[in-house]
Amino acid sequence: MPPKPFRLPYAAHLGFRSLDLPLFPHSAASRDPVDQIRYAASLGFAGIQDPWFVTRPEVDRARIVGAIKHHGLAAGSIVCGSPQDIRGPLWQPRETAGRAALKTAIETTFAAAARLGPDRIALVTGRREDMTEAMQDALFAETSQIAVGG
Repeated sequence: MPPKPFRLPYAAHLGFRSLDLPLFPHSAASRDPVDQIRYAASLGFAGIQDPWFVTRPEVDRARIVGAIKHHGLAAGSIVCGSPQDIRGPLWQPRETAGRAALKTAIETTFAAAARLGPDRIALVTGRREDMTEAMQDALFAETSQIAVGG
């Protein structure tokens, strides 16, 4: 039996601060996600993390899924929400429209995760200036029931 190829037990990312700023912006052939995945695989990375996968255009999502599978890589966690939600109160909605937006974000993220294959979803809880931290924690716990069908 041939030896198993060496794999670095890490996932190279396709952009945390921006979709246009992947881990290897100058080393890979281009900043294109497929070029980044190919390059990371050639270095021996075990996986790829695309935290903002859900916010990408459909054509890019399809290409990313195909490239990750083609190279036999694992998919790292994705974020429920968008970069704009980092500081916003996505997980602490007080009004009906906010709860609807959260439910849509959850459904979209779970569908994307089923397609991409990560075993983790990151929640970006944001912050509300009009509430204490304890109140925000309680609201987060209450609205988290949306994620489990409550």
